[in-house]
Amino acid sequence: MSETTNETCDAKASLAAPAGSAWIDCNDWLPEEPGEYLVSRQCRPNGWVCQFLPCGEWLVHPDYPVTHWMPMPKAPNKKGQP
Repeated sequence: MSETTNETCDAKASLAAPAGSAWIDCNDWLPEEPGEYLVSRQCRPNGWVCQFLPCGEWLVHPDYPVTHWMPMPKAPNKKGQP
């Protein structure tokens, strides 16, 4: 993976973990499906949105690995929708 391709998380905004959610240690379990996840990294422990790739790796700079992750929270409902 190239260094240019490897740097997406630093450009994303920091997010707080959803209330009542639990961080999953990457040493214990990785996502089963590729996609976007909320992650904590050594350099940015507050939570960032990152891609988990089909090859089983995170799309991040290798010097700042993902340590914990959780599924993304559900999007808010639009006004007037259940």
